[in-house]
Amino acid sequence: MVPLDDVRKKAPPQHGVAFVITLWLEPARDAAPPEWRWRVTEAQSGEQRYFRRVIDLLSYVSERADVPPPS
Repeated sequence: MVPLDDVRKKAPPQHGVAFVITLWLEPARDAAPPEWRWRVTEAQSGEQRYFRRVIDLLSYVSERADVPPPS
């Protein structure tokens, strides 16, 4: 486990962008398993976006924050 101080030293500079990410399991029809859903709210503007795939969520957040997505 990496100490928190080491993580802070390596973190990119803050751009003043904050997000609230909400996730839940959406019930499926028939006997299919439930599906994950995500809602991202940009704290400054209140703009909300909904996602079905986590890769799309990460792409959106990284674009809005002007940093590359996590690898």
